[in-house]
Amino acid sequence: MFVAVNGVRDGHEFVDQARQLGASACLVSTAWAERVGESLAVPMIAVDDTVTALGSIAANARANFDGPVIGITGSVGKTTTKELVRIAVGSSMRVHASEASFNNDLGVPVSILRAPADANVMVLEMGMRGFGEIARLCRIAGPTIGVVTAVGSAHSERVGGIEGVAKAKGELIESLSSNSLAVLNADDERVLAMKRLAAGSVLTFGTSPVADVYLEAMDIGPTGCVSATVRTPWGAGAMSLRVPGVHIAVDAAAAVAVAGSLGCDVSTVAAHLGEFSAVKGRMEVHHLDNGCTLLDDSYNANPSSMIAAIRTLANVSAQNRMAVLGTMAEIADSQREHKEVVATCAELGITVLALEDSPYPCESVDVAAAVAAVRARGAGTAVLVKGSRAAKTERVVKALLDRD
Repeated sequence: MFVAVNGVRDGHEFVDQARQLGASACLVSTAWAERVGESLAVPMIAVDDTVTALGSIAANARANFDGPVIGITGSVGKTTTKELVRIAVGSSMRVHASEASFNNDLGVPVSILRAPADANVMVLEMGMRGFGEIARLCRIAGPTIGVVTAVGSAHSERVGGIEGVAKAKGELIESLSSNSLAVLNADDERVLAMKRLAAGSVLTFGTSPVADVYLEAMDIGPTGCVSATVRTPWGAGAMSLRVPGVHIAVDAAAAVAVAGSLGCDVSTVAAHLGEFSAVKGRMEVHHLDNGCTLLDDSYNANPSSMIAAIRTLANVSAQNRMAVLGTMAEIADSQREHKEVVATCAELGITVLALEDSPYPCESVDVAAAVAAVRARGAGTAVLVKGSRAAKTERVVKALLDRD
C-alpha cells in the first residue's frame, strides 16, 4: 500500500506512479480523493489525515503482536543502542528492529508493519523533536521495555532547554505499564531520575557498580575500542567491541541489560556484541593512505555526542589529533555549548577546524581547506569529523575517501 504524505512534496503527486509500480492500494486524503474522483484505476482509502491513519493501522498490528516490544530513546546513542540490542537479544531470539533511524511518526509505524510473521521481539527507536511526540509513538507501539540512553541538549531549543529534553524523553517511561521494565542509564542523573516515573520494574546500567548492569576492568585499545567485563544480576560476560568509544560500551551495557531481562545467557550475549560494526557515519574508522586514522562521526551532533566523540578521539593512540567540526543545531545556548567543545579540545590537545560558518570560537575553513589540512598530516595523526545534519560534514569524509 502506498501512503501519500504531505512533506516537502505532496505525496499525492506520486499516486499514479505508485500504481504503475504495483501498489495494490493507496492511502490518501479525503480532500484529494474528492478532487480526483475515480480517474485513477487503483483502490483508494480516503482518510482525514494519512499519517494518523498509518499510525492507527500500525497500532492494530501491534495489538496482535504477543512478544516484547523494546522502545529506545535518548539524546545520543539511540540507533547504536538499537543495533546492539538487536544483536544481543538476537543471540537467542528472533528479533525485528527498525531500519536506519526510522524513529518518528512515519518510521515507527512502518517499522511495526514490516515485522515478519516469525519475529518474537520488536526493537523500535523513538525520536523527539518536541513535547508529546514520544508519548504519541508509545500509544502506537505499546512498548513493554523502555530504554533511555542519555539526556543532552539535542533539540533543546524546541523544549526550553535540557530539562525540557528530560521531560520529553521521560514520556517513554511514563507510558510503561506496571508489568513493564524501564532500563535507565545510571551514569546520567537526569535519566536516573526517571525511576520515579516508572510504574513497573527498573533496571540500571552504567560504568559504576551502583548500576544493576555495569562495566568493570575496562581496557581501551589503541584505536579507542573497549574491552570489559559486564556484571549483571544474572552473571557476567566478557565483551570486546570493534567500534571505538566508552559511550559505545555503555550502550552495549544497556543491550546486555535488555537481553538479560529477557532470559538470554549473559556470556553468550556479551560475546555476540563483538559482531557489532559501526552504523554509517557513526564512529566509522578509516585508515587513509597518508597514514591518518579517520573517525567518521559525521551523521549528526549535539553537545553530549560531540564531547563523547572528542574524548574517544583523545583515547586513540596517535601523536597528533585534529577535529573538523560542523555546527551543532537546535540547541538552546549555542554560543556556550560551542565554546565548551573548543575548550574541551584545548584541554585534550586536539586541534579544531570549524567547518564553514560554524559558531566555534576558532579558525573556520571550507571543505577544500579542511581536506588539505588533513592531507598535510601524516602517520601518527587521528582526525575526527563530526557535525549536525545541517552542517553536512560528510562532505569532508567523502572528499578524503574519494582521494584515498
